[in-house]
Amino acid sequence: MNLTRLSLPLTATFLLLSPSFANAQLFKGNKLLDKIKNATSGIDNASWKPGAAISTSIKDSLPGFRILDDTDFIAMEADTINTFSLTPGYYRTTIRSYCLHAGVYGASKGNGYQIAHLKGNQATLVNAILQRTATHPEIAQTDVQLLIWGIEAGQKFTDYEPDFQLRIKPLLTEKDIAAMEVKISSLTEKLVPGSVKDMLNTYELLRSKMNKAQMNYDDIEKVAVKAGIPPTGLGTVEIKKGLWSYIGNGFFIRVYPQSYSTTDIEIYRPGYFVVKKDDKGRITSFTRGTESVTIEYDDTQGADIATNAGHPSIPVWRFRKFTYVNTAKGISEEIRNKGWILRGTTDELDRSFATVISEASVTDIYAARGPYYSEETTAKNMYHGDSKESINWGDLYNRYKDAQSKYKNAKDAVEWAERINNADKIKNHDEYLSEKAAQERITKGLKAASNPTDFKNKAAWIADLLKMNRDLMYWIDCQLAGTCNNNNDPSTPDLPSNVGQPGDAAAQRLGLSPVKKSPMYKL
Repeated sequence: MNLTRLSLPLTATFLLLSPSFANAQLFKGNKLLDKIKNATSGIDNASWKPGAAISTSIKDSLPGFRILDDTDFIAMEADTINTFSLTPGYYRTTIRSYCLHAGVYGASKGNGYQIAHLKGNQATLVNAILQRTATHPEIAQTDVQLLIWGIEAGQKFTDYEPDFQLRIKPLLTEKDIAAMEVKISSLTEKLVPGSVKDMLNTYELLRSKMNKAQMNYDDIEKVAVKAGIPPTGLGTVEIKKGLWSYIGNGFFIRVYPQSYSTTDIEIYRPGYFVVKKDDKGRITSFTRGTESVTIEYDDTQGADIATNAGHPSIPVWRFRKFTYVNTAKGISEEIRNKGWILRGTTDELDRSFATVISEASVTDIYAARGPYYSEETTAKNMYHGDSKESINWGDLYNRYKDAQSKYKNAKDAVEWAERINNADKIKNHDEYLSEKAAQERITKGLKAASNPTDFKNKAAWIADLLKMNRDLMYWIDCQLAGTCNNNNDPSTPDLPSNVGQPGDAAAQRLGLSPVKKSPMYKL
């Protein structure tokens, strides 16, 4: 028997059954494999290392932006997202998310996650894939997840079954496919620690299951996602649930995972404002797009002091009237003789309240009440055709304590900005603190003066005013990072460049896609 002649058909049969050979035949018509070889120029295909494809860790997390007050962001009041090209506003939706850390425990509802930058040898490739899912939502999320796990595990694109390659190819360029043609070098088990051995075993098992003629997602998921509650891993830190992070281009985001594949996300964009002041340094108007607020102050003698019997006089600015205009909605409304703000620098207010804090109890402070002016004690005094607003001592003290707290938060925000790599910062931090204080006082005064319970028939436009009011207060913080949009045109937050990063080192990090998904749980 001629063994040489017999081996030829056997070899041919083996090649026909080989995935690599089948793939070569599949793409023979368009010479894809030849293009892959050409595209490989300049790519180090021997660079695959376990755990290096996506390497984001808690150390890469963006600083939490604690200056955003949770009371200003009520999930039930958030706008819905129809498209991720967003105008200024506060939004909430549910998105497709992806496991970016195979072999560890899955995310679950209630876990605290922070935002981190996507990093690793294949971060650019994974980023591009997630970006393209927005234009190819018809590609099953499970197929995208298999592709990402394969990139982590060092799976060659040409080793996938042909049908999968065809389904997933719209998300990849020829150079992307070339980048996946990695070489897996063997590592001597004696030279690697136990944690790396576990990782290698996970990746090897994933590759073996992906190389099968019929991949089974459930089988692969059992390898990639551990079930149960993760133990506290080395390097674990506690992360407050619902922590905001600033991702640039005017956007703040925070995430609430329901599972590794489903994540609730909140997106906030304050927008861009034009703020004008008078010669006394008071904000007289602020405008954003088609909305504007104009403020007129009461400059009559004695109006700049709030005096209450038994308490020191406190410097204030009172509103004569303020006007809200929204040309897009055909709205123009005003409120007269309501509203006031504290006057003076933080140091000047500290001196005004110093004797109060040292001599009076908090109970006495909040129990005290006083008239608009000390010399006018009648129940009602006509003023520009309207009733005067009485400023009681408890409200004065409460505004002061709130201003103190906000000032401290603003100083913390300065420290936050200093920790952002390559960020253009406001050169004069004192200027930021002064502007922040001025805007917060205005928003506090307008919010109190436009309490919807006092204007039930005007609640609709007041709701718009209060949103604009809130956004003015946080616009300055966006500027602090130096990358705030200088317009209010629709803009898209860069979700794929960022990762939902858990504090627990044994839990999964999450890739964020700009593709909406039906939530697993309702609010």
